[in-house]
Amino acid sequence: MKKTISNIKIILFVLLLTHTNYAMAQIALKSSDLSLLVGNWQGKLVYVDYGSNKVVTIPANVTIAQISETNNFTFLNSFPDEKNVVWTDTMALAADGRSINNETIVALKRNKKRQLCFVTEQMGKDGNENKPAKIRLTYTFSKNSYSLQKEVLFLGTNKWIKRHEYTYIREN
Repeated sequence: MKKTISNIKIILFVLLLTHTNYAMAQIALKSSDLSLLVGNWQGKLVYVDYGSNKVVTIPANVTIAQISETNNFTFLNSFPDEKNVVWTDTMALAADGRSINNETIVALKRNKKRQLCFVTEQMGKDGNENKPAKIRLTYTFSKNSYSLQKEVLFLGTNKWIKRHEYTYIREN
């Protein structure tokens, strides 16, 4: 009986390892996946103010463009109520499609409604004290909607904290 249980454990371990390796091989984005983001988006930013710990909501816009025929995209962020707050981010997709801006893509899901969701994680720092944390970004988008959520897990804790979320709809 003990030998049978040991054999079952070995088989389950091998199946789990095989499935994990297969799943990891499937986590790869293509530039064409991200090209769906190109355009003008308007929406809002909901964030937790680090000082007061209160939730704040402000209007937000983003214009996304692909840089020539590369795997790189620019994000021009603006806030209608704060005309002087404008900045540009660049999203650089690795050639193998497994990371963005050196952040590992840890999950990727496509559904039949042509919605794509992918999650990146990396170690970094967060908060007013710049404490070490794992930072998770979740990108979800389709033809007419786009959201980006940031969560953090401070070292030594086991609870993810939602820091902010951008939600947009495509301008017509």
